[in-house]
Amino acid sequence: MHNRINVLITRYVMDLFSIPFDSACQLRRKAFHECGTTLSWLHAAHGFTDTEDYLDAVHPKDTSYWINYTEPLEDIFTSVKLPMSIYTNATAEHAHRVLSSLGISDAFEDIFDIRFSQYRSKPDQHSYTSVIDALDVPIEEVLFIDDNPAFLPPFLGMGGQAALMDHLDTHHDSGFLRFTSVREAAEYIKNAVPM
Repeated sequence: MHNRINVLITRYVMDLFSIPFDSACQLRRKAFHECGTTLSWLHAAHGFTDTEDYLDAVHPKDTSYWINYTEPLEDIFTSVKLPMSIYTNATAEHAHRVLSSLGISDAFEDIFDIRFSQYRSKPDQHSYTSVIDALDVPIEEVLFIDDNPAFLPPFLGMGGQAALMDHLDTHHDSGFLRFTSVREAAEYIKNAVPM
């Protein structure tokens, strides 16, 4: 799914600037280093305002076609007897489509999306603050799990707990608490906080 979204974002940049694929990839790498996400970079560097068009274009409607995750997740999530929420740089609609495709539509209490954070996305510290304020839980008690290593340091710097979901097992030297599967993350949480 992540690769599909990357392709769609690159295509959007190609069309927006009328440039070839390689040039769009270079701009996106620059965007990542400068702003963390392509959308944040478009806003900051180019005064981009057609945010909803971008969000609609880069999030696949056919999520079930692109998700090939086979591990049964419902039992894993229901085994964790703690409130769980999603914070995504995508839209809530996209998150709902993905959760439905994975069979875990009811596993999360809240979905905080890009609109909730007023189009500020991870790793912008203000976006984390808006979610923590809405959760109304001390940040020290929150474990933030993300698959992008660049999104963890701001949350850790605020006093929260963070872990990397490294499902491809490629970030051995990240220095972060690291999980290679959802099941591993669930077991860690259950052992850290007896249910």
